[in-house]
Amino acid sequence: MSLTPNKLIVSAVPFEVQPLQDLGLNIDYFFVGIGPINAAKSAAALAEKARGCDVVFVGTSGIAGPFTSPRLVVAERVIWSPVCERHGLAYTVKNSAPEIILPAPLPFALQLPKAAVLVSPTISLVESPVSKGLFVENLELYSIAEELKSVSRSLTVILCITNSLGKHAHSEWQLNFRNAANITCDFLLKNWVKL
Repeated sequence: MSLTPNKLIVSAVPFEVQPLQDLGLNIDYFFVGIGPINAAKSAAALAEKARGCDVVFVGTSGIAGPFTSPRLVVAERVIWSPVCERHGLAYTVKNSAPEIILPAPLPFALQLPKAAVLVSPTISLVESPVSKGLFVENLELYSIAEELKSVSRSLTVILCITNSLGKHAHSEWQLNFRNAANITCDFLLKNWVKL
């Protein structure tokens, strides 16, 4: 059995869901592009595609803290948090980028650890100071989360941690992004896509 048309998988780029695409399943996908600006540009078209759907957003993320190996988390909130702001070099105008509280994920994702998602227009080259808790960084989610909340039947955000934040982020990501796609797609296949 394949996904019904009321289910949609959203990611920045096709390689994040390539293992599912390779299976030839009848699944709807939408790709928002890399970064918050590309994601924002795609928001209107995405909203039209996601209307009334169960949406699962997937992607990669860096972790604020030690990285050991790729693993999945489910997002519970999204925070606009530019790197320069985290280091006290800038600030966001009050009420211009409110925190987004995500709806409860679909039951299949409740087994994953919950994380807060920091979104920045840039990638952190230094470790970012954050509050206690599990924080990950993703570039696209803030630009589309509110729109998806308002039009979709449900929204579940699953991110695969591929690296730590800091100067080695990109090289760690390069070593792990393919494995992250496999881990993510395997999880969806076993828990949501039900063959």
